[in-house]
Amino acid sequence: MRELRCDLEWVEETVREDILGDPELVPMGVGRAVPEGYFERFSGVLPESALYIWRRFGFDGFGEGRSWITDPLEWAPVVGAWLEGVELPFPDRQWYCITRTALGRMTLWGEVSGPALKVDVIRAVISPDSSAVEDMGDPVIRERSGCIEFTSPAGDVQVDDVSGLPLADGAIGRLGVLGAGQVYGFEPPWRGDRAWRSDLLEVREAVPYLVDLARGARRRVGFDFMGAWGGAVERALSGAGAPLLDSTGSTGSPADGPDDGPDDAGDPGCGGRAPAPAPTAPGGAPGGPKNPRDVINSIRTPGRNETPIRGRTPDRTTPDKKHHQHR
Repeated sequence: MRELRCDLEWVEETVREDILGDPELVPMGVGRAVPEGYFERFSGVLPESALYIWRRFGFDGFGEGRSWITDPLEWAPVVGAWLEGVELPFPDRQWYCITRTALGRMTLWGEVSGPALKVDVIRAVISPDSSAVEDMGDPVIRERSGCIEFTSPAGDVQVDDVSGLPLADGAIGRLGVLGAGQVYGFEPPWRGDRAWRSDLLEVREAVPYLVDLARGARRRVGFDFMGAWGGAVERALSGAGAPLLDSTGSTGSPADGPDDGPDDAGDPGCGGRAPAPAPTAPGGAPGGPKNPRDVINSIRTPGRNETPIRGRTPDRTTPDKKHHQHR
């Protein structure tokens, strides 16, 4: 298996293929440039891949406003309102909104946890992804996460109950393309009391609207689908003793010891890979397989809880998924 890349050349290649090469993700050119002070402030908070995309596009919209790169400081009141009083299964650190959709669905990046929270503002559900937290321990996966969260943006999952089309598509057709700082919102807010219909949406100023929406919503933490799925895979692989992979694509047998040497094959700027812990069997005894989490990292992509803007029509009854091919 090929080594996973995370250098800035790979980031640019991904940008050209997944954004500039996709007619459904054309940059709008309406967002402002990221202030220079942000790069120093968020150095170490966000990976270099994310800061590169900031420089590349600024706080712009894509795909006729279906997806936006957000100013994390401007959106801080929104994040605070939605997380206030909510008990999260992650370290108590700062969270930042890095992307959002036309209907205000947010991806939150934690200082420690990475892109581990998605906020569905219509259903008032805050969805955790504990597997994303574990990914942050691998510098390569962390850098790839920072890129992919922007280059494979998630779309809104809600579908019009009458037309069967995505709500955002209906809103764009009826109300026109959003400007920077705007969202489509239900008026009055949807509280589970009526159908989802695009003709009930209005253009709203994003930050004040979403803050007010949070204050009146019965917010709840959703089920951690990816954490549960990853745990099941880990248990299965641990029981089978299968050969496991790390982010460089190398394999190790249960008898292999920890890799204490430098990662000579790592891409420049990726930070290499932390030495693997000594393998343990169930109960902590030496001799078990290496961490099965690395297998999951080698076959799936960060941010995978989401439905891409392009692709299938989502279903509100199933967890939305995002597919992305590692290169």
